[in-house]
Amino acid sequence: MSTEEALALIVSEASADGDGLLSSVRRGEEPGSERMRRLISALGIVFHSLEGQGALDRGLAAALFALGSEVPLTISSWANKGHVWRRDFMGDEVYELLMRVQSIFDDRRLEPGQVETIH
Repeated sequence: MSTEEALALIVSEASADGDGLLSSVRRGEEPGSERMRRLISALGIVFHSLEGQGALDRGLAAALFALGSEVPLTISSWANKGHVWRRDFMGDEVYELLMRVQSIFDDRRLEPGQVETIH
């Protein structure tokens, strides 16, 4: 996947309209492992393409914010209402998504297992 394709995927998955990840979880729909892997991969590609840059495009920043805050809050809200999400989705994929988003904002790669607070 090219950097341009990765950026387009991130923006599209963060969209509140249509079939993006944010829209799906707002409807209580499971995004699926393959979709999450593809998004996490896109975030890694963008991280590498932006390494060392001092600023982010506003559209990208808004998409990252939606993925890093609105998606987990929405998932949590559904879970508090008794909705059951796939274990790997909740335990691994969302965590990795958050780490990749935070890595882009921090300009340093965070790895699973690091003792850090993701904010």
